[in-house]
Amino acid sequence: MTGDLTLSIDDDEMRALGCSDLSPNKYFCLLLGDQLNRLYFILRGPVALQTTHGFLIKVGDEDVCQIGTDDHHPEIVIFRNIRMNSNRITNLPPPNFPHEVPSKSYVDDCPRKILSGYVPSLRSLGNVTNLKTGFVGTASSQARRGFVQMNAFNGFYARGSGSGGKWATDGETNNFYLQVQCPEFVRVWRVALRGRDSNAQRIFNWNIQGSTDGETFSVIFAPQIQLTQEIRYNTF
Repeated sequence: MTGDLTLSIDDDEMRALGCSDLSPNKYFCLLLGDQLNRLYFILRGPVALQTTHGFLIKVGDEDVCQIGTDDHHPEIVIFRNIRMNSNRITNLPPPNFPHEVPSKSYVDDCPRKILSGYVPSLRSLGNVTNLKTGFVGTASSQARRGFVQMNAFNGFYARGSGSGGKWATDGETNNFYLQVQCPEFVRVWRVALRGRDSNAQRIFNWNIQGSTDGETFSVIFAPQIQLTQEIRYNTF
């Protein structure tokens, strides 16, 4: 036939256009101009819309979204905001490019480059506890109460012979350590260190080690310089 096909409806009647007795291994197809643009249905399968340039949804004269494009890898293009109505977007792959959306698990597990210092002050005023938001500082020993291990992480420097901003061993000169346990995995990319003012108490051989279980440690930074009052920053 040629020309327009118009169906009229009176009262509460329904006009049906299509097939209602589809048998197995057969399908009903509505062509939309040619064989490559069609709406079809195979029994016990989803209704399929096949197009060569995608399916554009419009409200009035405004584009809302386009399902499929003529690119080599077809995409869904959204032109308006998406309202999730308290639902979720799931099964996101790890992002590879800046414009891709990361999942919560990716953000939680991703190392972050912190410029202002990751380890907070571990000593509260008037208190000697070193438990602060999951960080725990320990050491092989300490000289006296004024030279506890938390002092190395409080961001305060005490000049001269004053304590409160220094950590010192109890006479150890070899194989001593200062350690901080972090509440989560962290990628170390910069450290800020300072030795004591006394030239007689320089640390000549030192390194930074890391561990994921608190038992087995590996060297991650081994500089060939003395740790004196002049050594402030090392980047690696």
